[in-house]
Amino acid sequence: MPSAYVNGINIHYEYQGSGLPVVFSHSFTSDCTMWTQQTSVITQRYQFITYDIRGMGCTDSPPGEYSLDQHAEDLYQLVRHLGLTEFVLGGLSIGGMITVHFALAHQELLKGIILADSAAARPEVPHLVNPEEVIQNAQSRGMAGLAEHMVRNRLLAPVLRKNGIRPYLSRIERGAHIDGLRVSRAIHPGHSRAKRSQSVRMIVVSSSR
Repeated sequence: MPSAYVNGINIHYEYQGSGLPVVFSHSFTSDCTMWTQQTSVITQRYQFITYDIRGMGCTDSPPGEYSLDQHAEDLYQLVRHLGLTEFVLGGLSIGGMITVHFALAHQELLKGIILADSAAARPEVPHLVNPEEVIQNAQSRGMAGLAEHMVRNRLLAPVLRKNGIRPYLSRIERGAHIDGLRVSRAIHPGHSRAKRSQSVRMIVVSSSR
């Protein structure tokens, strides 16, 4: 499993294929394995790079408060380590928020961005509206308890609740660390750098299924 020591932590990443690099950031409480089903398609034309964000998966989970700017800086130092000078960046959920923050700071590196079920500021969903409840749930009941909370609050698309619940729960149980959950405290409505303008090409994907 390759890793890079950047911005004071070891970041786990994976890559396959060749061509223009496409870098994806995963969702809250997940890890880079969530992109497994997309890999075979994307690598037909591109180099596909995925990574575990700070506090998730196999990436280090240091104590202290986390922020979207910090996540964006982690990513910037990772792509510098990998020698990327031009690439497409995408992300799902909080990964999309990291993508927006990265684009505002380093637009010159991007051929385009992909935002999937994400937002520029905090969406009004239970695990972000009440982050302390989520953190306390994980502290008292472990990651399995957090997974149950996510399902109970209907934070999954219907098709995933029906067909993909076990892989999703397993990914939470192994992929999220309690320290990493603190990033939810840093996502505040009305406090987003995304209010600045930018002109990078963008694909936005949103679905209720």
